[in-house]
Amino acid sequence: MYNLAICDVIINEFKKRRLSVKVLSFDNAENLLNELKNATAIDAVFLDIAMPGVNGIQAGKWLKNNTLEIPLIYVSSRDDMVFKTFQAKPLQYIRKTRLKEELPGVIDELLEELNNLKENDSFEITADNREVFRFHSNEIMYIEVIGKECQVFLSGSKDSCSARCRLKIFEDILCEKGFIKIHKSFLVNYRYIFQIRAAEVQLDNGKLLPISRHRLNDVKAEFMKYSGFGDTI
Repeated sequence: MYNLAICDVIINEFKKRRLSVKVLSFDNAENLLNELKNATAIDAVFLDIAMPGVNGIQAGKWLKNNTLEIPLIYVSSRDDMVFKTFQAKPLQYIRKTRLKEELPGVIDELLEELNNLKENDSFEITADNREVFRFHSNEIMYIEVIGKECQVFLSGSKDSCSARCRLKIFEDILCEKGFIKIHKSFLVNYRYIFQIRAAEVQLDNGKLLPISRHRLNDVKAEFMKYSGFGDTI
């Protein structure tokens, strides 16, 4: 299933391909950005340029600077603005006047991009007992060391996966993918951090995790680097 935020009526093209699609519709860009800030899993965004309040170009630039690598596609009648959309580095631009002709090829390109992102996002580890685990890094909220095992907590799941290995095995792979070591026993995906406090991190789901006192400044610096704070709309 692909989760899409769609600003124009294009869902029929996915139905023609017999794809299961969950649609999130927004009447303005602010609502879309708020949904993304709340860590809703969205695989692709279709944006119009002419939107009330924050326009599509401003929203696209925010997406590029502050979120995961979400493919962005503009669907607009503002052909005079096409070059300005390059600031947001969209995957494609569809003209409303040519929607029927251009949409099928763009959907093909989008599906290929999503498959590539999924493949690049996946990784494997081999535990001490020779068990092999395969994960998608963007789906991991955090990893906690409990005894001799690493508990991997996934987004949207109440359960965790247990791997008998050292945390460093995950660190070596995930610290280049936006994960922050906040404590000797915790590795956290920055995408799910809601707030950093003096002694703890609060995740989007309300979960509180401890921060080592000597790691606090580094945690804040790494979070700022990954999230792009300071780049506002």
